[in-house]
Amino acid sequence: MASPWQPFPLAQLTGNVHAPFYAPDLAVRLICPDCTEYPPNIVDQHSSGDLVCGSCGLVLDNKVIDDGSNLRNCLSEGHEDRVENCSRAGEAHYDPLESFAIHLKFSHSHKASSSSVELLRAVARDHLHPESSSELPLLNGPKKLTTTCEPIVPPKMVADIAKQLYEHVEREGLLLQRRRKHLLRRAARAACLLIAYRLAHVPRTFNEIARLSNVDMHDLKRSYKVLRGAFNIKSGGARAPDDATDDSGTDPEGLLVRFCDYLGIACDLVPFYRHVMKKMLELVQIGNTRRTMTVVGSVIYFTGYLLGRPTSLKEVASVASLKGAAIITLYGMLYRNKGTVVPQKWIEDYRARLEWLPRPSQLP
Repeated sequence: MASPWQPFPLAQLTGNVHAPFYAPDLAVRLICPDCTEYPPNIVDQHSSGDLVCGSCGLVLDNKVIDDGSNLRNCLSEGHEDRVENCSRAGEAHYDPLESFAIHLKFSHSHKASSSSVELLRAVARDHLHPESSSELPLLNGPKKLTTTCEPIVPPKMVADIAKQLYEHVEREGLLLQRRRKHLLRRAARAACLLIAYRLAHVPRTFNEIARLSNVDMHDLKRSYKVLRGAFNIKSGGARAPDDATDDSGTDPEGLLVRFCDYLGIACDLVPFYRHVMKKMLELVQIGNTRRTMTVVGSVIYFTGYLLGRPTSLKEVASVASLKGAAIITLYGMLYRNKGTVVPQKWIEDYRARLEWLPRPSQLP
């Protein structure tokens, strides 16, 4: 027996003292009493909250909590499911296109009255400015804007901002003129997309938006200048240049990564392009946007030959919106300084070969 003056008498006990161990019996299974199938065919019906035998239909348990709803997205299924089932986890659904689907009908008894005629004229004036005989710009404009965004896959926030901006353009008639309606609306969609990128602080250039939306550069800059003043984006968090011809987001490394993505260059090769870009920036001085895009195009063209994975001059010039002669000029500068631009470690590791570089006079 332990002494009464010991501070921890139970700690001095000797012998194998084991407390009884309790654990759930994992061998217990829910089996249908009618079918007695093993393994059981039990179906979890989320709509009714029941566990049902899949063979005979007998309800084995009810009031089952639906824990699978948290793994679903409320945008993955149809509109009816989003309305009826509000317990689905995921992003809140908001589509600006749904607010445009407004239909008006007038009573036949007042068809010939002056009020109905005025209402019909108001509807035609506000909503029926078709780009073609069967299209409504307020409905089809955001859809075409979505189609324009598909090649570059913008963030959802950028796409929503562009749709809301275009809604204001159509409702307020900011660019509505009698001539060249279709062209002005295309330029307005491109300008809204560019402004949305600026508001979201995502770098994009005028050349990229004009090339992707197939809009003339002059129309894009003019529409951008008008919409920038109408939306008053000079103040606040938006970063807008003072001149419509000025470009933001023309960081050389940012342009390089985007152009490599457009050309389908592998991600593991992009660090080599970045190193050549840093060396190139030590050789030339960039003064404007055009010069920046020329430098980026020449770096992509030079590094592709250096690594043995060349990109055609036509593809590089198309992505950078440049002429091939400007790219070849800076390519010659890189070729003359190839000893300082290309690290010796690349050649020792068989990553690059100077023999693969064609002479500037041999280029097309």
